[in-house]
Amino acid sequence: MDITNFFLIVLWITTIILIIQNRYMFYYIKKENSNMLLQLALTVNINDLNELMSEKQILVLSFQDPNNQQYIDEYLNLSKDNKYLIYYGPQWKANMIKRNNQILNIYTDEKGTFCRKINIIKFPTTIKMNFFNSIFTK
Repeated sequence: MDITNFFLIVLWITTIILIIQNRYMFYYIKKENSNMLLQLALTVNINDLNELMSEKQILVLSFQDPNNQQYIDEYLNLSKDNKYLIYYGPQWKANMIKRNNQILNIYTDEKGTFCRKINIIKFPTTIKMNFFNSIFTK
């Protein structure tokens, strides 16, 4: 076996490994995103199956921004469906927001786990989530 055949075989094996790894990562990410949406649904008490399965636009806020109420007001005016908020901050601050905005369904992300998993680094932001194929758009 000459050196070119050896390199072709190594290249072929490496390609196969990368393809398998990418498929596994896609499955893992899809599963994780579905689990996060289901956790969000259970947290905000979504009881209707159609409501759970529909695409949702969700506002994501951080406790560090003093203009959060302004962002919430704009979001409530723009969005026609049920309102969802992921609040990156302490539970007591999320409770204050909930008290002032009764129509919001709030998920508190105290440790920032949810935001880190979907790479949210700028606040405020909105994301669209779809349960079936877990599509996230920012």
